[in-house]
Amino acid sequence: MESIHYWIKVCLGGLFFLLLGNASAGNHVLDVTQTDQESISLTEYLGVLEDPGTTLTLSDVIQDEYAGRFKNSHSRSEALGFSYTKSAVWLRLHLENSGPETVQRVLEISYALLSQVDVYQPDRNGYQRVALGYSRPVPEQALRSRFVAVPVVIPANTQTRLYIRIQTPNSLNIPARLWHPKAFEAHQALDRTIQAMYFGCVLAICFYNLMLFFAVRDINFLLYVAFAFSVAAALATFTGIGPEFIWGVAPAWTMMGVNVPAAMASVFMLLLARRMLSTATLTPRIDAVLKLFVAVNAASTVLLFLWFQAFTPYFVTMSMITSILILLAGVVCAKMKQRTAYIFLAAYGVLFLANTRVGRDSCKKPQKRAYPYDSIGIIGESKSKGPNFRRKSSV
Repeated sequence: MESIHYWIKVCLGGLFFLLLGNASAGNHVLDVTQTDQESISLTEYLGVLEDPGTTLTLSDVIQDEYAGRFKNSHSRSEALGFSYTKSAVWLRLHLENSGPETVQRVLEISYALLSQVDVYQPDRNGYQRVALGYSRPVPEQALRSRFVAVPVVIPANTQTRLYIRIQTPNSLNIPARLWHPKAFEAHQALDRTIQAMYFGCVLAICFYNLMLFFAVRDINFLLYVAFAFSVAAALATFTGIGPEFIWGVAPAWTMMGVNVPAAMASVFMLLLARRMLSTATLTPRIDAVLKLFVAVNAASTVLLFLWFQAFTPYFVTMSMITSILILLAGVVCAKMKQRTAYIFLAAYGVLFLANTRVGRDSCKKPQKRAYPYDSIGIIGESKSKGPNFRRKSSV
């Protein structure tokens, strides 16, 4: 009798772990009628399938053969991060409407450096494809936005399964959210106001310092204008403002529109640091290193144009070193009682803190769970590594 009880416990335990494993392999179902939030992060609801060969199609991934290969991130972070990858990433999202009326929502992926984003929604004829990304014009089915934004309709008392395919030569980050339509419109209006205020202030500062240069003929003002303009150009690309309002669909420039201006900004900041800190007279050895990095960053702009995907990971590391070098030069000159060094450190410290955040992500080891997507400082795109969803067997 005891042996029978023992084997019953073993079978029940095995069944429990089997069910638990199946539950963890699939992705959660999000009931859109059970939340009153204006928007909700979709990271924990996304099933992820990595396609290293970029050969899978929708007709492939909807088959039972691939259903169990979708992995859930089990993360409550704001985004999934895959660093720089040549793979395509497939996402699967289960939405449920348990109410008696049709529900409309807006699917948003708030990252502007995604070259190709294909959203597949079920319709009467199977699936409807909406092709988005910075390499394509915004289609009629999508909403006008600096990011990916697609209306989603969930009929009453049904479950809807969406598929999303993403591929990009830039760092692949997926901060996906589901919005109430009215809340999304309000968010868009506020966001555009903030972006307009920021870039308006940057242009005003550039114009003011340019006028000072013409008035006093001090090259420092011109270097600062060039630095600020380069950072603004990088941010215009990173935030999606540039593709939406300035240069439109220009895949070649948008692809490198963060890192190339960032390299130019490093050049101008190094030149400005040498002049403000008088390193040529106070610290000749540090000055020699600064001049070397001026040449290296200038060469980086050419290398990024020619071999963007191959050189970008090295550029990110080099930019981190450049930031530390500039800060170190400021600290050394401040210890030598150089007056302008105190002003320089106070101003550059804010930029360095931003770069430190990017560097912290870049130094993280791959994790099973996703963590927040990369941010940007002067150093450009981060190369932080995200979760590895790849199975041992190729897909």
